[in-house]
Amino acid sequence: MKCEDININMFDLLEGKLDSDAGKEFSEHIALCEECKAQYSFVEKAIGSIAEEKKVKVSAGFADRVLLEAEKKKRSILSVRRLMVPLVAAAVIVFGIITGVFISEFLGRSEADVYADLPDEYYYTNEIHLETIETFFLINED
Repeated sequence: MKCEDININMFDLLEGKLDSDAGKEFSEHIALCEECKAQYSFVEKAIGSIAEEKKVKVSAGFADRVLLEAEKKKRSILSVRRLMVPLVAAAVIVFGIITGVFISEFLGRSEADVYADLPDEYYYTNEIHLETIETFFLINED
């Protein structure tokens, strides 16, 4: 038997589905091939562990209690999420407002400060004398 055949038939041998001739060839190959022997040993232990797990008996209603607890946990997580979403949104809004206030103070320029240095009226010099721009436009309507 080749290593491929061993891999294909390994589970059949462990379950007792191989005939005696195939089982004999299988055993001979495993005795000679270390890689197949290690793989067979690993699979044998895994199947043994699964068989032992199947032997464990649980009390009646165990599955129902587990599902009930899982449902309770799911409900509590959902209720926490329902509460957290508005709180997080409010925190983000407050953080944004506070950040905006600090940035405006850091820049130090409010609207009143921008216009404080500007004169109340702008003047220009015409051919004869100094007059305000408003007067110029009122006189020269054409």
